[in-house]
Amino acid sequence: MNIPITTISPKNSNPQKPHQEKSFQPGDTAIKHGAQNVRHRDYPVRLKSVNWTAFSVDNRGKSLSLIDGVVQLWGCHLISKKTVVLACFVLLLQIGFASQLLATDSTPRALAQDLGPDTGKSPVICLIVKDTVYTPLEDRLQRWKSDKENLGATVVVKIVSNESPSAIRSYLKNVTNLVGCLMVGDIPYVEYEWNFTDIDGTQKHDRFPTDLYYMNLHTNWIDKNGNGAYDTISGSLTPDIWVGRLKASNLSGGETELLKNYFDKNHNYIMGVLTRPRRALVYVDEVTDYYVDELAPATVNAMREIYPDIVSVYDRRYTNATDYMARLDEPFSLVRIIVHSGGIGHHFLYNGNWDGKIYPLDIKSLDPKAFFYVITSCNDFDYRRRDYMGAWYLFGSYGLFAMGDSSVSDILNVLPERFYPSLKTSSFGAAYLAWAAQCVARKMNPTNIINYVLLGDPSLGITTTIPVPEYSGIGVQTVMLAILGITICLKKRIMKN
Repeated sequence: MNIPITTISPKNSNPQKPHQEKSFQPGDTAIKHGAQNVRHRDYPVRLKSVNWTAFSVDNRGKSLSLIDGVVQLWGCHLISKKTVVLACFVLLLQIGFASQLLATDSTPRALAQDLGPDTGKSPVICLIVKDTVYTPLEDRLQRWKSDKENLGATVVVKIVSNESPSAIRSYLKNVTNLVGCLMVGDIPYVEYEWNFTDIDGTQKHDRFPTDLYYMNLHTNWIDKNGNGAYDTISGSLTPDIWVGRLKASNLSGGETELLKNYFDKNHNYIMGVLTRPRRALVYVDEVTDYYVDELAPATVNAMREIYPDIVSVYDRRYTNATDYMARLDEPFSLVRIIVHSGGIGHHFLYNGNWDGKIYPLDIKSLDPKAFFYVITSCNDFDYRRRDYMGAWYLFGSYGLFAMGDSSVSDILNVLPERFYPSLKTSSFGAAYLAWAAQCVARKMNPTNIINYVLLGDPSLGITTTIPVPEYSGIGVQTVMLAILGITICLKKRIMKN
């Protein structure tokens, strides 16, 4: 494949991994059990010396399956009323016990995440869709809704036409038990502005889109100078919900087809049809000494809890545009890239000189082979721009989720140990909320949160067999299903006898 690079690296013209790399192989992980998939946890109970399984917890997070209990009850000859009552009582007790276990045995989560058994209400995801794309996408949207509801969430759908950002934010504030929102199509956005010091020491100004406006629902946003861009936020920056955005109207290619393809990928991933190997790429170019010498190895160490195989490239001699593009053509689950940007694209450096540049349509032509991306590269997630960089990581054949910066404040440049390990049991959205809350609480670059953008579906996790905490609640329907299953089996057994 001819890799479309604007500038060929003077260090290496061979795009096929010309360097030595630090690679962690299976078995090298610090926590052996952390990367394993455990399908079920069973809770056996004895009734009249008959060992039967009341239910099992499916780690896909789709629900508490009662199939095992029903099958076992069928063969237990439960014909006395006392035994039936005892069976129902123990089953319901165990459902409550497992709900508490799942709710507490998970990563700390931000506001609105821990709803499950204490309230008896399932978490709510809001699907906001632009009216111009709703009809051609309706079958895909309904399928996505069903997929999430099968995971235990409640999905509310809102179609918008000319609503203002403030009206949409007010609507989200009033959705009970809301954990996140997926925005599809040209959903209106707000802009924020700030001044910053560039790497050459000059003072500059930037005005950029921010989705924190929709994630942070408890604060007041103020435009002091009245120029149409917010410049002040009163209150904590901690986001209350996650918001993912799917915007394709300004991309080369048909908006509808790109969105259809995305929802097809999403469904195939959840169904286990679309797969990638359990491996990650950490690629850090010459940005600052801190990023290369401290953040890169800390990120690798944090990822070892979720990936048995990590390819890490952060030696300044070997990172360049050609090598990075060659690696994007390899299959990975997750890619973490830190690289300069000239306002659009990736600009690699070596000893202070440019060492290759990659632009959005280069990424589109390559069609990267990973599912998930965490990208530190200034302005590459400014979705106002034509063919913005972040989009082409998402809208290819494999991309499902990408997070990055819409301005110049770098994403995930602190506390990688609080983000990546939580992906063992959390969705990207829940992991992001917990991580952002830590940044605010510990005063570690909290204002950076203002320019972070999540593209794609944040309710996804790194594998479909990892439970998603916000979907662990047990509602009334599950309890009623348990009682109904027991009643039907008992009735058939009595009739047979």
